Amino acid sequence: MTATIDTTTATTEPATEHTNPGALGTVFAQVDPTTLDVADNVRDTVDLDRTPDFVASIREHGVLHPILTVRRGDGTLAVIDGQRRTLAAIATDTPVVPVLIRTQDGDQVAADTTRIVEQIVSNDQRADLTDGQRAAGVAQLLDLGVSVKEVAQALSVTQKAAKVAGRVGGSDAARAALDTGQLDLEQASIIAAFEKLGDADAVAQLLDAAENRPYNFPHLARRLTEDRKNARDRAKALTAYGEAGHPVLTVDPETGDARWYYAGEIRTAEGEPVEVAEHPDRWSVWADRVEAWIDAETGEQVDEDSVDWDADGPDDAPAEGKRHRGTVAEGWAWETSYWISADDAEQHGYQVPQATPVAHGRTAAGAAGVDTDDAARRAAEAADADKAERRRVKALNAAGLAETTLRREHIKALLTRKTAPKGSAGWVAATLAASPDLLTEGKAGEVLREVVPGADPLTGIADLIDKATDARAQVLTLALVLAALEARMAGSDKSWWRASPQTRWTRDGLPGGAARYLAFLTEHGYTTGPVEKVVTGENTAEDAYTDVTATSGE
Repeated sequence: MTATIDTTTATTEPATEHTNPGALGTVFAQVDPTTLDVADNVRDTVDLDRTPDFVASIREHGVLHPILTVRRGDGTLAVIDGQRRTLAAIATDTPVVPVLIRTQDGDQVAADTTRIVEQIVSNDQRADLTDGQRAAGVAQLLDLGVSVKEVAQALSVTQKAAKVAGRVGGSDAARAALDTGQLDLEQASIIAAFEKLGDADAVAQLLDAAENRPYNFPHLARRLTEDRKNARDRAKALTAYGEAGHPVLTVDPETGDARWYYAGEIRTAEGEPVEVAEHPDRWSVWADRVEAWIDAETGEQVDEDSVDWDADGPDDAPAEGKRHRGTVAEGWAWETSYWISADDAEQHGYQVPQATPVAHGRTAAGAAGVDTDDAARRAAEAADADKAERRRVKALNAAGLAETTLRREHIKALLTRKTAPKGSAGWVAATLAASPDLLTEGKAGEVLREVVPGADPLTGIADLIDKATDARAQVLTLALVLAALEARMAGSDKSWWRASPQTRWTRDGLPGGAARYLAFLTEHGYTTGPVEKVVTGENTAEDAYTDVTATSGE
């Protein structure tokens, strides 16, 4: 798709002039750009360094649109329109450029008047493509079957930029938000991805966040992404239950508005525990994402008893019939539970807990032997309060997990640097001085392997350190500290946000250590989310819940 100029027979202006029948007194020529006089121009400064894409395009394609010039009395060609094209052609050693040449009529004042008017009108009439229009064009090229590589070469952009623009170009909502300045290209591509999935609710939430809570946009995007992924994975995990006749719930029965009872709380009319398998159509199934041990390679859940926990060194042999500690990692699995609606429980004559249903393992019945309206009311209020608290905790746990993912992605990107970020050496030294045992804490190695690409599952970053320059070794030292702090703060605990900022990590002589850790990340480009702000003391849990639900459609 590269434009070429035939220079075999036309390298100088006099040899290639052709009369243009469409413009009286105008000739077309291919000329050496260094022979052109840029002259005075209403665009009084041209900084080619500020438009590298433009310069790259000239280098790749040459000058495609003729430069308008006028031939002075002494024979020199003065540029009227095309100053940037001329300078870019000179800067890229372009041998010849297309020009339209007019003969200067009248005196110099008249000529200058004509030049200035034409330059102003030309610039007024020239409108750059909007980012949305450019993205739409990229999408059209890709739709025509042009490869991403070819599009990138043709437009002098990276392949990643071409891919992102192509995604945005196919989304009406993303292009509109991009052109109004509401989103940057990367954010617009997130909108486009949800629109492509037909997820209008997610698009609406993200656009609202971009307009009203821009600081929350990346965190909301991550929460929505994980929420949708969890919904798909949950549905897949529950497929067999649906095939067996159980209705599959799509809303958590513990947090939704409808009244549901956990199967373990229900008794038959005779007072016996219910047998779910006898009437699968009565018992809806739900699955919660829970912490579990998984195979480090396959991701399959592993029985904790099958692991030799003492064999954790690279040379340690596991006991017979056991597996090495290094072959498993902490992950997530789906834990199913059975539920029945209040109406169905009544219809089938089941005995239910007094007052409103609550989480399995707990009931909110009134005092023993008391059966009054007041006791029932108090029990109902207590149960409703309990349910509201569970709703809040589940929402903040989910948001906290999303923030942990986003935070670790930021750390991973930070650790790809060849040199450590400014100020990190002193910060690392102070952190280790305050907590000498930091690097030996349990989950630090697992997080380290997650955030450092190329880290060995058993030996960690030892091999990387052997091959590192001094500057890169400082980055790897930072990796050790960040991974340890990240493990200390979150680990696999989805309720890490509950500890107060005043008491968190005071045992290591560094009060507010978690807040200090987040402050370091913020200093180097990270934006904390609503739940992380509970840790820093900027939010209460209630503030975070309000923020999360305001941007999540709950």
